[in-house]
Amino acid sequence: MAFFMTRLMTRLWAGLALAMLAAFMWAVAIILSKITLETTPSNTVFVVQLVAAATVAGTVMMCRSERLGWSRAHLLAYSTGLFEPFLAYTLSLYGLSLVSASIVSVIFATESIMILMLSLLLLGTVIRKPGSVITLILIAFLGVIMVMAPDLRGVKSPSTSGYMAVFAGVFFTALYVVISSRLVRKIVPVTLLTGQLLFCCLLSVPLLLPTVEFGLLTPRTILMAAIAGTLQYYLAFHLYLVSMKMIPVHIAGMMLYLVPVFSIMMAWLILGERLSSIQLFGCLVILGAIAILNHRQASDSADDEPLDVGT
Repeated sequence: MAFFMTRLMTRLWAGLALAMLAAFMWAVAIILSKITLETTPSNTVFVVQLVAAATVAGTVMMCRSERLGWSRAHLLAYSTGLFEPFLAYTLSLYGLSLVSASIVSVIFATESIMILMLSLLLLGTVIRKPGSVITLILIAFLGVIMVMAPDLRGVKSPSTSGYMAVFAGVFFTALYVVISSRLVRKIVPVTLLTGQLLFCCLLSVPLLLPTVEFGLLTPRTILMAAIAGTLQYYLAFHLYLVSMKMIPVHIAGMMLYLVPVFSIMMAWLILGERLSSIQLFGCLVILGAIAILNHRQASDSADDEPLDVGT
């Protein structure tokens, strides 16, 4: 019994660590994407990011001597690449080109709420003490608003189309996460993700290639876009998919609230930006809500059936 509990706790904390690392990678990718979008159209950035991520994914598959499955079930699983990255990131990048990165981070934070709602509606997920879980998620969302409050006050000429595009992108990302949380139980995450990226490439590159403005691509822009794409489309999602084999999907979704926390911390450490008291308090609110939710999950997980983990 003691061995089982130790293994269960190890799996739980490993899953949380992977989800947190994925959140950090997404935070870095948002900053890099915003920089590239200042001089390059969103469609051009997306194509570079996607091709880079798919190339890395394919290389990893070859190095591991693995092959994609081509059964009907595999092809249907790969087709979820329509939701993410295709719809999710074409819409999000378009919105990011019109809306400040701070507002985008706040909108992205609603993904946790969408994941919870979709998991209840589509998967019939059973959540112990749902009232307290929903309360903690909403408290964490308020923390995100506190973190971004200084930047939100400085926003001028809000773009309705930008907001709608980002919200739609976040919805498709949440839908992808919920569906993939079941797919990773049958397909190894690296295989699933590579198939999804390949499907997205075959779908989007022919459509978007005529709109790519090659003349605006400099070596610096290509490098930053490629790094951002590899981080957010491949590495972060790979870690996130693996984490969902270890922790419930709504707990993994809660980790997304760390994205804006990591963003302002990097700005403070690397760029020397000053943090206001309300931002620091917002970080504490987010971290506190996540800590409480994780503690409750750890307390309840003894009754959960363990899952096999593959990468």
